[in-house]
Amino acid sequence: MVRAARNGREAHELAIELRPRLVRSDLMMPVMRGDALYAALRRNATTADITFMTSIPGKVPCVIRSVMGKPIELEALEALLLDALRERR
Repeated sequence: MVRAARNGREAHELAIELRPRLVRSDLMMPVMRGDALYAALRRNATTADITFMTSIPGKVPCVIRSVMGKPIELEALEALLLDALRERR
């Protein structure tokens, strides 16, 4: 299931409620930036293991490991997701 949020705070609330395996986020969002969302997810034991992805090269905080350029190529996205899932085992 895919859910969309209008801002970072809403994304954070949805992540706590739904506990997804993956959050795909921009860094520049209203209300709560993507790097703040990432940090909030990591601080919460319920959401700490969620894989977090963003796609703004060159503006990525060092805590975010996976970055993809836009437009996103589906093969590259699939490879990144498979790698992230393997790391979680």
